Amino acid sequence: MAWHPHRSIIALADENNVIYVYEKKENNEGWSRIVLRHPFMQDITCIEWKKRARGTLAVGCQKGVCVWNVGDASTDDNADSTSMNYLCFPGHEYISSIAWDPTPGSHLLGVTSGSVSTIVVYDTLSLSTMPLKRTGKGNLLLRWSPNGRWIYVATKNGISRMWDTLDWTYKELNNPPGLWVQSACWAPDSKSLLLSMYGKSDVHLIYWANSSNAAEICHEKVYSAIPSVDSVTGEDKYFTAGDSIKELVLCPDTGRRLAVIFNNSSTIALYAVDLQSPLTLKSKSALNKIGNIHGTKIDLSTSPISIKPVDIQQKPVHISLSTRFTTSNTLATLYDNNIVSFTPIVL
Repeated sequence: MAWHPHRSIIALADENNVIYVYEKKENNEGWSRIVLRHPFMQDITCIEWKKRARGTLAVGCQKGVCVWNVGDASTDDNADSTSMNYLCFPGHEYISSIAWDPTPGSHLLGVTSGSVSTIVVYDTLSLSTMPLKRTGKGNLLLRWSPNGRWIYVATKNGISRMWDTLDWTYKELNNPPGLWVQSACWAPDSKSLLLSMYGKSDVHLIYWANSSNAAEICHEKVYSAIPSVDSVTGEDKYFTAGDSIKELVLCPDTGRRLAVIFNNSSTIALYAVDLQSPLTLKSKSALNKIGNIHGTKIDLSTSPISIKPVDIQQKPVHISLSTRFTTSNTLATLYDNNIVSFTPIVL
């Protein structure tokens, strides 16, 4: 699931290898929809919209990447205006993560594989490739910094690499012993990166101590994000606290709110973020919990409109935060029963 970086459009991947693209209509008149499918689009693992583009969507699949140019969902001729280019590289299969270079004018797409440690950087304009070959068992995720300079790659070997795109050199970063990265997201200023470890509830921070030199990168554990048990108001039901972090996302424009979902929990934890002075992390908390978010189901067919909490047995599987279009960011939550709920996040 992924929000478009500057339009009210959200893309969702279905387990049947189909992408649904929803665009919010004007005057709150609902959503229009485009369906994307292709024989090459098998075993979808990740999706990401291209920055500074009207409708370019990359879809990571088993054998390669489908790059869609999506037409306007609000028009009747969207099928005719939608096209796809397929990108693949020999031996680079089981795509685990993708990320666009956000630099203005760039058409680079970084791609990692779950089976080999080579990173492939595609130029989607010239259709050329640049493989960054490294030994190992594969990569888990890739995150391209908002300023375009840094690429963070988490491997299956218990290490991470911070690539500098100015000269395509990297610095190796050791994970805590015996752990590997589960989720990661950049701060909007590209000076720090929040991440969580598989099977753990701690939030870690990678940041630059004094400069933008890769040699100055530091790693700190800044928070233990175990949520409290909350009851549903007016009902004898409880949302379980959960255990390890499943996914964390940061507001892409301000970086002032962090949303976290947990394994075995129905709640979403929301935190206020203060990353202005990373050097003071030991004396000042970078994260402060605001509260928990519980999904709701809205039935517009009833009168009055029915608003109920999502069943406590339903668990969030993905979350995505939009940029701020008016007065708030919107948190989209995809549940394991295919329901998507939307929550405004007001600063």
